[in-house]
Amino acid sequence: MLLNRGTRVLTVNDFITLTGLRVFAHHGVFEHEKQDGQEFVIDVVAWLDLSAAGRSDDLTRTVHYGELAEAVVAEASVNPADLIETVLNVLQQWCYLLPLSQQLKSPFINLMLH
Repeated sequence: MLLNRGTRVLTVNDFITLTGLRVFAHHGVFEHEKQDGQEFVIDVVAWLDLSAAGRSDDLTRTVHYGELAEAVVAEASVNPADLIETVLNVLQQWCYLLPLSQQLKSPFINLMLH
């Protein structure tokens, strides 16, 4: 992944993947989604240079993925939105210092179709 940092362009080949983070939230267009809530599943890929942490075995030289997971789940569970795209945008804005690829799934959609 290429990251543009001002006039410097960095090539980052390292990443940490968090798969299957589960969060209960009240996102959705329909009133029953907003009222009842539902479970969402989030996958996050954080792109960063892991070489310093790999050489030093020092947690402070990398991203603590447990803390990242807790923060992503906490952020995704507040401020209900109609669209999951909005939630993804909020996560990206919230974590602007760390380049993220992310996916948010709603595996238990209840559209109440008749």
